[in-house]
Amino acid sequence: MYLTWKKIFIEVLFLKGKERQNIMKKVKYKGKNRYKEFLDAAKVISKKISKIESMVGILATGGIGCAYCDDYSDLDLIVHVDDNRVKEIEKYIAVGSLIYKNIVLDTPVESYQRALKYKSPSKYWS
Repeated sequence: MYLTWKKIFIEVLFLKGKERQNIMKKVKYKGKNRYKEFLDAAKVISKKISKIESMVGILATGGIGCAYCDDYSDLDLIVHVDDNRVKEIEKYIAVGSLIYKNIVLDTPVESYQRALKYKSPSKYWS
């Protein structure tokens, strides 16, 4: 029997690492997988963002990174820029308030140089 999100939500909140991964493997997604739609949107948005001067790269996380997106997903694209331009570029890229083709965008801006110092590429990475 597969676990549902409701049954494991509280339990997963307090787990980390391999314990969390083991629980998440048991979850069966019931919604329609909109991955292709999200991937197409990510390509369009990334192409537009890539024109920003000092932009180093874009990291796709969340559902698109796991190849599963549903009606409750947002498009998580972390924009890495040169350290000295983070504050400036943050003003032009909204976090969680833009919608593209019925997909909510979450596009935080991070310093590329700072990201290189961490084991994971982003503080948003789980």
